[in-house]
Amino acid sequence: MNKEEFNLKIGQFIRMEREKLNFSIRELERKSGVSRMVISQLEGATPFQSLNPRIHSLKKLLESLDKNFYNLFDHIYEKKRK
Repeated sequence: MNKEEFNLKIGQFIRMEREKLNFSIRELERKSGVSRMVISQLEGATPFQSLNPRIHSLKKLLESLDKNFYNLFDHIYEKKRK
């Protein structure tokens, strides 16, 4: 998996978990302290877009979604284990 695919998976996970909780991007921004622009960029990442999300920002987003890095990496690598 290359960097672009990895970033795409991160964005998919953030969006999927946000939508499960019925959070708007604005609400997630308020809960996490991460700007809407960063959240939108993460969620809208394409395989050709080069994003470098900061670990601290990801941690704040994950905590706001009641998730952790284990959950994120489990999502990213789940298909490879099947």
